[in-house]
Amino acid sequence: KDSGLSAHQVELIRLLHEGYADRDIAQRLGIKESTVRYQRFTLKEKEKQCKIYLAVMENLRQKPDSNFLAIHSTARQVDERYIATKEDEEKVKQDFFLSLDPLKLKSIPRKEKYKIIVLRILCETLTQKNYTEKQLNDILQPVYEDFASLRRCLIEYGFFSRDFSGQTYTKLI
Repeated sequence: KDSGLSAHQVELIRLLHEGYADRDIAQRLGIKESTVRYQRFTLKEKEKQCKIYLAVMENLRQKPDSNFLAIHSTARQVDERYIATKEDEEKVKQDFFLSLDPLKLKSIPRKEKYKIIVLRILCETLTQKNYTEKQLNDILQPVYEDFASLRRCLIEYGFFSRDFSGQTYTKLI
């Protein structure tokens, strides 16, 4: 009861832990092999949800620290990628920008946490609430040659939204 797992799930986990193949587990439990694969996927999704829940609960127990950067309210799927410090921000400014005034990016970081910091810095320079695609492209192109990737990231990470026609971009933060 405390684990939130059914007896069937506990047995499935035990068999997975013992190293049985999906086919063998299906035979033992009297189910299809595809069902075993689906249940394995479901357990992995529960694991992800639990990790996020635990991180949120741990964060609630800690006192706010002014050294950490605030997470924007429209962030999608908040997790450890959003835990960044002012030190991280300084590192990103040094490592990924050629210039801060005017804003000129060397490269888009691979590390998600750093990418989010780059997008945050970029958003701070954007003063309007709404942009046409052409306006946004005209702003992003001098910042980074692959401006389409930057625009996509702004939407993907919840800094901007795009209307149904795809012509208007709205700054969310």
